[in-house]
Amino acid sequence: MIYKYKKITDQITTYTPIGEYTELGVVDGFTYIEADRLSDVQHENVVLIPVLSSYEQDKINEQVIQRIRQKYSLNDELQILRSGTADEVAAYNTYVEECRAWGRTEKANKA
Repeated sequence: MIYKYKKITDQITTYTPIGEYTELGVVDGFTYIEADRLSDVQHENVVLIPVLSSYEQDKINEQVIQRIRQKYSLNDELQILRSGTADEVAAYNTYVEECRAWGRTEKANKA
C-alpha cells in the first residue's frame, strides 16, 4: 500500500512512520512511502494518508468506461454529441456524470 504524510521536525526529532517501508519521494511537501509492514500505532505527529496507485486508479477509470458502454456504444456517443437532440444530450450527460460520480466514490472508498 502507498501512503503519503508530512514530515514534522521539532528541535530533537524528525517524526517518521514506525515500521518497514520504502520512501518513494517527496512531492508538494508530502513524503510518499510504500509500506511493507507498518505498526498499528504511530506517533501523533505522523498522519498516514492512503494513496491509490496509478494502477488502481486506472482500473476504476476502466470500470467507469465499461459502465458507460453498457448503455452507450462509442458510435452512440459520437452520434449524440454530433447531432443528438437537446434531450438526448442531456440524458447522455446525466448518465455519464452518474458513472463518473460512482468512480470518484470508489476511489475515495479505496483510499
